[in-house]
This record gives sequence, C-alpha cells and structure tokens, in this order.
Amino acid sequence: MFDLGDIHALSTRDILKLTDVFVTHTHMDHFAGFDRLLRIFLGREKQLHLFGPQGFIRNVEGKLGGYQWNLAKNFTNRFNIKKDALEALGLIPGPWIQAFKQALYEKQPPDTPIKIRNTETTRRYSLGMLSDRIATITSGQKISYVTDILYSPDNLDKIVAFANGSDQFYFDHSNLDHSVLPFDVAQGGEPVEPFRISNFVLRICATTAIGIANYL
Repeated sequence: MFDLGDIHALSTRDILKLTDVFVTHTHMDHFAGFDRLLRIFLGREKQLHLFGPQGFIRNVEGKLGGYQWNLAKNFTNRFNIKKDALEALGLIPGPWIQAFKQALYEKQPPDTPIKIRNTETTRRYSLGMLSDRIATITSGQKISYVTDILYSPDNLDKIVAFANGSDQFYFDHSNLDHSVLPFDVAQGGEPVEPFRISNFVLRICATTAIGIANYL
C-alpha cells in the first residue's frame, strides 16, 4: 500500500492482507490511517513492513507514544476459538467473539456476562464458562529484532538483555564483524552463555530496515 490516509473504506480482511506500506510523507491525509492499521494488526501473528521518508521512525514513535500500553503485556497469550465447541453450544460466530477475546485480554472476572446475539435470540454466558468451553489459551512467542547497531560493549550488553529468552531473534546488519556478536555465526548461530534463544536468523545486507514491533 502507498500512503496511509483514511482507510476506513477498507475491510479488516483487506487490511490484514497488507505486507508492506510505503508512506511518502506524514501530512495528516497521508498518515492518519496508521491508528486504524495499528489497532487491526495489534496482537495478531502478522508481519507488516513500514517504509517512509527521513524522520519517519520519529513519526511512528510519536504515534505509539500517544497511547497507554498497560494492557499490551496481555497480548503475550493467544486465544483460539474451538469451532466444534461453538457448534455444540449452538453458537454462531459474530462480533461477540471479539468482545469475548477482549474480556480475556483484560482479565475481567469469570462472572462477566458475555451477550451473544444469534439470528432470533440473545443469550448470556459467563466469561469463565465460555473460556472453559470454547477457548484454547496458549502462550505467545517473544520475537526480537535488532538492526543497524553500532558495536560497543555497552550495546552488546543491551542486545543480550533485550533478546535473551526470545523464541525468534532477527539480527539485520551490514558489514558487521561477526566476532562481536553474542552468538557463534560459524556454528550456525548457536548462542553463547548466558544468551538463550530458540531460533536465530542473521541477515547481512546493505539496506536499512524499519521495525516497530519492539514497541508493541
């Protein structure tokens, strides 16, 4: 997609098909749609690449800094709906599922009522009952991404502290001395003590990447 103006005419399904967004400049009519884009992608297992002009990272930081992120930690869990359980209860998927997931993210009390409208009737179930019957809750993954970092002992310590325990760790850099990294490139990316990651991907390239995932 080129530019992020008013994107309310696009459906959620269409927006979730996006993989790359190119912003020519950040006048309001070219960047106001970032908020809707962020809200739709937040908490989903999707990867989106943003590209923009000089100073673009500062613009994105400003957007992200305008929100309160006290609930972001709850997105470390994933809530999957069991279709067979829905059918067993005679429930039809609809907007109520998003309200149900949001209540789980916010860790509302088990007796919180969830209103479900079907074609002819409206039913009410407790959050706890629905959670037990129709939801599968699994832990999310920690994904870390580091790019274009200047080597120094201090930065190396920051990388280890930042990415330690990651399920996926992406390191993107050009012309970097492998000997300064906290993992052994010669051994296929095996981390050295005390650095612990599950999977490591090293990309040596000549381009600059823009990443915002670490804010979320």
